[in-house]
Amino acid sequence: MNCEIYSMANGQRNQRKRFVVIVATLVAAAVVIFIWGVSTSQYEIGFFEAYKVLMDRIMGVPLDGTYDSWMKDYVVVELNLPRLVGGITIGIVLAVSGAIMQSVIKNPLADPYTTGISSGALLGVSIYISMGFCLIPGLEGDVAQMVNAFIFSLIPTMAIVLITVMKRNITPTMMILVGIGVMYLFSATSSMVRYQADPDAAHEIFTWTLGTLGRVTWDNVWILIVTSVCILVFGIAVSKTLNTLTAGDNLAKCLGVNVRVFRMVCLIAVAAVTGIVVSYSGTIGFVGLVCPHITRILVGSNNRYVVPCSALVGAIMLMFSDSVAKIIIQSGLPVGAITALIGSPIFIYLLIKQRNNIW
Repeated sequence: MNCEIYSMANGQRNQRKRFVVIVATLVAAAVVIFIWGVSTSQYEIGFFEAYKVLMDRIMGVPLDGTYDSWMKDYVVVELNLPRLVGGITIGIVLAVSGAIMQSVIKNPLADPYTTGISSGALLGVSIYISMGFCLIPGLEGDVAQMVNAFIFSLIPTMAIVLITVMKRNITPTMMILVGIGVMYLFSATSSMVRYQADPDAAHEIFTWTLGTLGRVTWDNVWILIVTSVCILVFGIAVSKTLNTLTAGDNLAKCLGVNVRVFRMVCLIAVAAVTGIVVSYSGTIGFVGLVCPHITRILVGSNNRYVVPCSALVGAIMLMFSDSVAKIIIQSGLPVGAITALIGSPIFIYLLIKQRNNIW
């Protein structure tokens, strides 16, 4: 008996050591990608030149008055830095939300958009871009578009919550099916709206569906920072209950967990933060789906380790993808196209390689 206890304690210590090493490695990788991303842009700027521009701005050195120096300062400080911070924060939100959704719904294919959040946001954006209609009168431009996206993104989740309240024995599978039904309804409506739009509006809507970090600025990045901190703290706080829920609803109920209420709370939390993120970035796919799977391979299925590591993997994936998107072609690419190119083969490989071993 003592040998078994010692073996379990030793195993936990080894797991903690492995977790610390992996976190340190991921943090180092994130720092390297951040440093590289400062100089990546469609405007030709050297690596050391970009950091000279940044240090000059920090030290308060005035520009020499030329267009070239002004442009480099603008690209590094006003474009690249907020996009990198946006990549970190949005990556954290999507990856942590994906880890929570996969545990709550007990489905490895779940992600933050499973409940139809992205289709709802798309409908809100499509209505504003093509018709100029905002749910809150008096708003215009990007603010009106983001408000529409956020409010419409919450409608599918509210539908699931309402059904959960009305039907007390709703299962995770039923939640997914309701989300899929609402998603198809909203997607069809968005397609009809987009079909009636002029070519410029249709192109703008299409770009939004692929996802971009181009709307992240110093004026709004603080919202994303607060959102990412909130979902990370929430994910860590509920990680122990997520472990219990993953083991089965009956066991969770025996341990005193109100499974139905807990699922509703998690769905609402994920919907709120994902709705905020989607309203700024559009639909960025595969981050919330793939990053938790990668993390489980690295640290196991314990959500106490999965949640924080997923945050790091998500930040790394999105920062790297956006830096590649800025330099791959002259006109740039939406970051969602790069995350799909990176995420889809990784996900297929994980399915073939791991099967059910990580669940």
